[in-house]
Amino acid sequence: MKKAIFFDLDGTLIDSERYYLEGAYVWMKEQGFTGTVEDLYGTVGVTFDESYRLMQSYLPHLTVEDVRRINEDYFLNREPLRYKKLLFPETDRVLKELAGKYTLCICSNDPKSELDHFLSECGYEDLFTHVLSCEDIKNAKPDPEIFLKARDLLGLNSEECLIVEDSFCGIAAGKASGIYTTARKSPFPCDQSAADRILETLNDLTEVLKEFSMSEDNTIKIVGRKKLEGEVRISSSKNAAVALIPATVMGSDIITLYDVPHISDIAALKELLAELNIKVERKDDALIVDPREIRNTVLESEAVGKLRASYYFMGALLGRYKRVKMKMPGGCDLGPRPIDLHLKGFRALGAQINYVDGFYTIEAPELVGADIYLDFASVGATINIMMAAVFAKGRTVIDNAAKEPEIIDLSTMLNKMGADIRGAGTSSIIINGVERLNGCAHEIIPDRIEAGTYIIIAAACANHMRISNIIPMHLDALLKKLEEMGVNMEIGDDYIDVFESKELKGTSIKTLPYPGLATDLQQPLTTLMTQAVGVSKVRETIYKERFKHCAELNKMGAEIEVLDGNSVINGPTPLFGTEVRATDLRCGASLVIAGLIAKGETTINDAKYIYRGYDHIKEKLRALGAEIS
Repeated sequence: MKKAIFFDLDGTLIDSERYYLEGAYVWMKEQGFTGTVEDLYGTVGVTFDESYRLMQSYLPHLTVEDVRRINEDYFLNREPLRYKKLLFPETDRVLKELAGKYTLCICSNDPKSELDHFLSECGYEDLFTHVLSCEDIKNAKPDPEIFLKARDLLGLNSEECLIVEDSFCGIAAGKASGIYTTARKSPFPCDQSAADRILETLNDLTEVLKEFSMSEDNTIKIVGRKKLEGEVRISSSKNAAVALIPATVMGSDIITLYDVPHISDIAALKELLAELNIKVERKDDALIVDPREIRNTVLESEAVGKLRASYYFMGALLGRYKRVKMKMPGGCDLGPRPIDLHLKGFRALGAQINYVDGFYTIEAPELVGADIYLDFASVGATINIMMAAVFAKGRTVIDNAAKEPEIIDLSTMLNKMGADIRGAGTSSIIINGVERLNGCAHEIIPDRIEAGTYIIIAAACANHMRISNIIPMHLDALLKKLEEMGVNMEIGDDYIDVFESKELKGTSIKTLPYPGLATDLQQPLTTLMTQAVGVSKVRETIYKERFKHCAELNKMGAEIEVLDGNSVINGPTPLFGTEVRATDLRCGASLVIAGLIAKGETTINDAKYIYRGYDHIKEKLRALGAEIS
């Protein structure tokens, strides 16, 4: 949970640097200066120190204190907070709403007197817990110390804080503090109006908090036995997006991804892009990635450990730069998940690999195409090798490649950028190396796992639900099993209608690589099986330890026995609300389904895992009639 937000108010909210410039400019005009603001300051943003030096070139006797006094006398005091009307009602509403959820602090490089003036004029004295200025750390430049001091004053851990910054140096200071730092899309030009700056800042902050709302609340509460009804639109594929976003580092121009889901995995990937000096802009559901000023640096932030898919930067950066160094990736705990097949593919292309102190260093003088056979049709290895091979000399053939739709989606985008990839979606993928990739625009495919989860939810507790924006062919294995269980469905071109089923029958399932039944749907389907008549059996062939959800379901009244790589479910059993824990993403989904059908209230702890892969899950379920908070 992000318990505190630290604002750098000088640029982020009150735009005080511009106060200095405009206040000083008014004073200079009164001294007989006949030029324009552009003459005095240029057309790009300048700092207070730079403006002071420029003013000195016209009036050599000026001191720094003179300029501060000029600002107060000729700007703030003559026109007290001239932009105050711009701060209301929107800034007022946003800040007061945030104050209800978070502790707010000001950590600014402005003098304390100006910050106090701002708070007094706006009536915000009680809104901010601490006001720290440059005077508190004796440093007029952005410094990590100011954020660390605020954190310590509040008695919080770094992971409980969020820094909102707007300048390159401020962003760097925030990151150096080890606290998560978010920024506006880009520092604004000096000639942009204060109204526009404030509006864009608020829009950006709203977008940031949308993505981090999932980490604000680590508990989900559900009152069960509410019949659901209505339509739910499926978001774009999480598993595709987490490969497509790392692939953008391979381009030499802007890539625009459409229909990007609002999930915490995307936020973590944006952090990694920022580490590589890549500009990322969010516009509604689109993500605009500008890799033109990329720097191949070591990836070592906490974001690497937040998701398994961070390893896709290995293939992407190795392909583009012939070298990558990064921390061992993280993700959900699903048992052993080695990346040996990824490394085998990199070695086949000519790379040397070293693993020291938790870091992989993978490098090659050049990459050369090769014939690579995967011992197992691994999605991650297929994607990683495919990306590295795009820039390899000659032809690469990946045999026994994974066939998942997400691989086809990645191949489609890379080909739009100028790659030469054939056979994606089959067991043999051929990549002819190219020297350069360009930018492109690409719409991400719908999420087949989210779609499957909502179809299972509908089968469990809906009168009638339409699941739209889907590709039914991607769900063929699941749909056949649901039909076998007696689920009443009608399948359209891009939707499925699910109707109430009077009695479900037990079945047996076996997880397999695509086009078989997805391992990610095994856990949600297990919950539905607890409501089916007879014995159901699960055989897990992908992740043999993926049964942690069973113990949690048993707490709710299920009768599930877990063996080695298998489970046996006796049903139907009534489920009862209690306190349970999401141990991973799809375990969390299975518990949400259980909570919806259970009697009483279910509390799901560690809901952060659920937010990794389900876009606005609470809002979507509420719209269908669920009681969830």
